[in-house]
Amino acid sequence: IFDYANTPVSFVALLKTQIKITYKLFVFFGAAGGTHHKKRPLMGKIAAQYADIIIITSDNPGVEDPKVIAQEIAAGVPEKDQYKVIIELDRETAIKVAYAESSQNSAILLLGKGPDEYQKLKDEIIPFSEREILQSLS
Repeated sequence: IFDYANTPVSFVALLKTQIKITYKLFVFFGAAGGTHHKKRPLMGKIAAQYADIIIITSDNPGVEDPKVIAQEIAAGVPEKDQYKVIIELDRETAIKVAYAESSQNSAILLLGKGPDEYQKLKDEIIPFSEREILQSLS
């Protein structure tokens, strides 16, 4: 499922619904660079509350260090749930990891970018299609 969810409120709404209809829930997301640092740990905490696996990756980091963004998100995941966290900053590799770890009864929620077909890295906009990557795997 591709969705633009990128706030704590949207995470709760989407994950609360999805957990009711999914055997194993993969939540795949990052946070855009230069925005709302305070929401990052909250999103990590919410993902941990609902997800079986959390994959933290790069999401339009702009000029901000993707590693720092990922660490801020992971800081919100309670210690007891740290085993659920996979940090893979290469977004394409992260998609492949989610797909490889999933099963027929799983749901992978790719959050934050929706159907966007690009990644913002530093001052560049690079073509990037999550949909094409997933289609190539199936």
